[in-house]
Amino acid sequence: ILGSTILYAAPKIKWRMLEGLKQLKKFCEARAILLIISSQISREVESRQDKRPILSDLFLPGLEVCSDKIAFLYRPEYYGITQDREGNDLSGFAEFIVRLNKKGMTGSCLMLFKNRFGSFEGWQTYDYGKEGDSNRFESFKEDTLRKVGEVRGVDEGDIPF
Repeated sequence: ILGSTILYAAPKIKWRMLEGLKQLKKFCEARAILLIISSQISREVESRQDKRPILSDLFLPGLEVCSDKIAFLYRPEYYGITQDREGNDLSGFAEFIVRLNKKGMTGSCLMLFKNRFGSFEGWQTYDYGKEGDSNRFESFKEDTLRKVGEVRGVDEGDIPF
């Protein structure tokens, strides 16, 4: 009996959370306050071949309705993926993916993940360290930015990364 009660209550709790978020968003908009919400994603990501998260992976269904922007962080190394299709080394890379942007473009950009510190850096500020690392990263960066521009039909000079 307890199990069925929990299953019945879960949709109501999610609905109340979503209603609360809508009210919080209105409150923040009225006062020009930036609202950032962090959410879990479902484990369905792990069962797919492409591990990049998508909107339906959000823990709270309907969150995309009251959100202006939704972005995900994806680290292929976390899933044991160490090379891309072309054989480029992916260790230390992360992808910032904008899946929803009601007032602008969607897409992704590469960042570097510093596992030791648990932090991310943009490629412009990366300290290459050893000789040869910069060449690997430069070619990977240029190739990725070119692909993002081609997909979105954007000129190379207009890419904001």
